[in-house]
Amino acid sequence: MHWKSAHAALGAALLFAAIGCGESKPLTRAEFVKRANAICVKTHAQEGLLVKAVSAQVRAQHLSEGQARARVVPRWKALESQRLQQLEALKPLDELKATFSKWKQDILTEIQHFAEPEQTLSSAEHARLMAVAEQREKLKRALGLEQC
Repeated sequence: MHWKSAHAALGAALLFAAIGCGESKPLTRAEFVKRANAICVKTHAQEGLLVKAVSAQVRAQHLSEGQARARVVPRWKALESQRLQQLEALKPLDELKATFSKWKQDILTEIQHFAEPEQTLSSAEHARLMAVAEQREKLKRALGLEQC
């Protein structure tokens, strides 16, 4: 009976290894860029549809800027959070990890600044957010991402 248990455990371990469970290898730079860009393209398409839908509501219902923002921000935040979660699942090469981590942190900073639809940024907060956006763009280029 002991031999059967060991055999079953070995079979399960081989099965998990074969289907990719457990620790996975880092992505090549090209595969990382391809997957990250695909995630961003999908998110940007969803954000475009969101803007179109809210723009149509603004025209049809004569919404104020504040009302439109109240409709957009929570949904935009959800899309960006979903994008960040999908990006978190990517495993870049060691040489890209620090840049990738900082880039994701900048995305999170932007999400947090737009957490509340009625939030108004002071000029200092706006300047900080613009600096974060500028840094995020530099990090994006360093990672080789064109669609994010």
